[in-house]
This record gives sequence, C-alpha cells and structure tokens, in this order.
Amino acid sequence: MKKLLLFFCLGISIYSLAQTGKSKTSPLDERRQFFYKLDDEFNLAMVTKDSLFFVNHFADSFINCTPRGEVNSKSEEISTLLGLPFVNVERAASKYDIFTCSDKVATMSVIKKITKKDSSIDYIRRTIVYENIEGKWLIVSGQGTRVLPKLLRTICQDLCFCLK
Repeated sequence: MKKLLLFFCLGISIYSLAQTGKSKTSPLDERRQFFYKLDDEFNLAMVTKDSLFFVNHFADSFINCTPRGEVNSKSEEISTLLGLPFVNVERAASKYDIFTCSDKVATMSVIKKITKKDSSIDYIRRTIVYENIEGKWLIVSGQGTRVLPKLLRTICQDLCFCLK
C-alpha cells in the first residue's frame, strides 16, 4: 500500500511539473496574436497592392488620418495605399505596442517600419480601431503619425531590434 501511495504521489508530482512547463496563454494574448496576424496580412497587402484585402477589411464607414494630415474615406485610403511605393512593411519596437480589446472593439497602436522602393525608410506610429460588425472584425478607423528616427532612438533601448 505504501508503494502504491508513493507511486501515486510521484505520478501527481511529475504531472504537476509537466503542467507548469506548458505555457498557458490568456484570452487577451490569444486576441492580441489574432490581431497581430491580421496586421501582418495588412502589411503584406500594402506591399502586394491587394485591393481586395482592403475592401474586405475596411468597414464602409472607415476613416483614416494619414501621416500627412489628410483625412481619407475607405475608397480614398485604398487608392492612397495602392499608389505608395512600398517594398516592405513590418512592425518595429514592439515593446511600445499597445493593445486593448473587448467583445465589440479592439485597438492596436504599433510602430511600423516602412521601406520604399527608393530604399528610404519611414517609421509610422499607427493606431488602428477594429469593430466587430456582424461577427467580423473590420477596421473602422486609423491614424498614422510619422516618428523621426532620432526620436525613436531616444525612446528605444533596444536599438539593434527596432532600427534594423
């Protein structure tokens, strides 16, 4: 009986150790990953000029304020995005990302590193507001602010990561 009890306790201990080694993600982390994946798809659509992606992911009421201070409707923003000479768009300086969400609304604020065909690089602080409309997450609003690399260096401790 003592051996059986010893094996039982040993089995529970091994199971407990195995469970602590597994990473448990919170519902907020799962949603954050969902929206980061959606943002990766958005970044790719900017490079590949995928107008259908934007048509399907911008709400009809979409409005955006560009880094140049222009306010665009859905159709104006799609035209603007299709005309820009991007070769790469990616998130940078992730330690400054902000993400919030509920069942109806989600917001994400990230810094994007945008490389253009002429090899110039812009950093844009981009805030995106999503709304769950009839079961689908659509972008209802966006806003971009140019971040000067000098200022980015000032606030960013991990230069090798965010200014590659």
